[in-house]
Amino acid sequence: MNRHKEVLELTCRVLNTFNKDDDEAKQLLEMSVQASLNKKDADFGTVDSNKISLSVKEITPPRKKKKLRKRKVGNRSTKANIEATDIVEEKHNTGSKIIGIKQKDTHRVIERKSNVRTGNHQPGLKNVEKDTTSYRRNSDSESLGCGFDTTVEIDESIEDKPVSFEQDETDALTNDIDFYEQSVFMYKGDKIPFCLEEEQWVKKGLDLHQHFVHQFSPKAKFDNIYEQCENATQLHDYLDSDSQTYIRCIIQHDGCHEAKCMPVSKIEGCSVIHISGRSKIGRTFNGDEVVVELIDKNNTSDNKTGKVIGVLKRKRFADINHPVFVCTVDDTGSYLLRPMCKTVSKIKIQTNKIQADGNNASFTLYDYDMRKRVLRKAKDFHVTPKESKFVYLVVMITWNERFPYPLGAIIKILPWGNTITNGIRILNMQFDVPSVYSKKVVKQMKRLETLEGFDEPGLQKQQNRRNCAHLDAFTIDPPNAKDLDDALSLELVEGGYRVGVHIADVSEYVTKDSPCDIEAKERSCTFHPEIKRARHMLPEPLSVQKCSLLAGKIRLAVSVFYIFGSNGQLKTFNLISYEIAKTIIQS
Repeated sequence: MNRHKEVLELTCRVLNTFNKDDDEAKQLLEMSVQASLNKKDADFGTVDSNKISLSVKEITPPRKKKKLRKRKVGNRSTKANIEATDIVEEKHNTGSKIIGIKQKDTHRVIERKSNVRTGNHQPGLKNVEKDTTSYRRNSDSESLGCGFDTTVEIDESIEDKPVSFEQDETDALTNDIDFYEQSVFMYKGDKIPFCLEEEQWVKKGLDLHQHFVHQFSPKAKFDNIYEQCENATQLHDYLDSDSQTYIRCIIQHDGCHEAKCMPVSKIEGCSVIHISGRSKIGRTFNGDEVVVELIDKNNTSDNKTGKVIGVLKRKRFADINHPVFVCTVDDTGSYLLRPMCKTVSKIKIQTNKIQADGNNASFTLYDYDMRKRVLRKAKDFHVTPKESKFVYLVVMITWNERFPYPLGAIIKILPWGNTITNGIRILNMQFDVPSVYSKKVVKQMKRLETLEGFDEPGLQKQQNRRNCAHLDAFTIDPPNAKDLDDALSLELVEGGYRVGVHIADVSEYVTKDSPCDIEAKERSCTFHPEIKRARHMLPEPLSVQKCSLLAGKIRLAVSVFYIFGSNGQLKTFNLISYEIAKTIIQS
């Protein structure tokens, strides 16, 4: 027993010194071999490293390989009885390398450091080698009850450790380039920062294949929880047949189980209809136009109750079949996640297993395959009470009438807003703060760049404007501001002063109902988060370049001039106290 313990300790030392000098590693290998051969009183003194030519296989005891049998699950075959421990070896010009050890019934892959150096190696970075073998666990497919694709490419050098985040890299990327440039990269097919990809998921949802979604239809016979009509024609027939019982309303959620419905048309004695209970609210979202059946239509009081029998028109997710929500863990159970938006129902997450492990929650994370429009299992993970401060991005896969809550899957784990940066990142997604610009806006900017560039306006644009470049115009924005959209000027005139207020003339470049105009209406304003890059209403080529009143640059403006007397009294001429002109200024 002592001899086996000695062998084990020496072998561990071998594995842990692969990142040290070669001579020391070879010496420990020789010691390990001598111990494994049970040589008593072995001389562990000086070792001639030139005589050592041991590979990893030479110190690994041979064993019988177990046969792999195939089990049919759904429409796919999975390999069962994965060997409990497989030492993965890879040959390099500099020698052998232990990449990792796969363990049975778990996704944990233990990393062993190596002294192998490649041309791409950098200090502090892991030399990752991919094993492109598809690895499936029987329990994955069995627990899903359908042909849910759980194929995963195992990275043999991934360390078993808590969930990591790319936020530092994301911050660097988003601070280096503006949102217009990131939009250009995105539409070229280049990779965009992680946080912007997440924001696009929350804004536009995911596109999932119909066959993939169909896998989640209930296999067993359950009673319908939601007795709702999905036929618009039939809903209109209800409204026409009995206008006192069936009422067209706009629903406003007051939580997961309470809602109020306001009739679209004014009805005497019925200003609000109260809905109570998950089954009566139905599969609705805040702001939907619905048909409500009055339960107590004979009630003469204004406190009427009812239930939703169908949705006439979606508002919030009119064009999104699989929305993505920012969620936290629900207090009632680890298999339920609660959207941070209080008007959205809880979501039952698709997970490999629900483990009652004290206060620990067990989840399954999925990757989104955009090309195949499916979700693929990435890994299982546990959340302990100390690590519970996570926020999850959950995609709604389906909402069947037989289940009280929609079925979803976790596609991203984010750190809780324990810092200003993390907090703003989550709030940007939760409140849909705009980031990248639409493809049409990018095309419009490309046309402008081709015509006259993003610097000073062309001579044709300067025609029919008053030249006020001689004025000492100045901006009053903060020193680090780039979108300088207004300036002031002051000049001495007979009997007083003339004050000019100059506003950048965006209308020369943004015409009514153009892509930039439409997007500006949607954004409404520029958001300055102080510690992060501003999210401009207009794309940066306009907001911080072409239309920004930068020092020493010729710019187009709309100017308003006022005349004040020496006593500060505003003067009027022919009952007019101001003058408006299209101008050229230089601040």
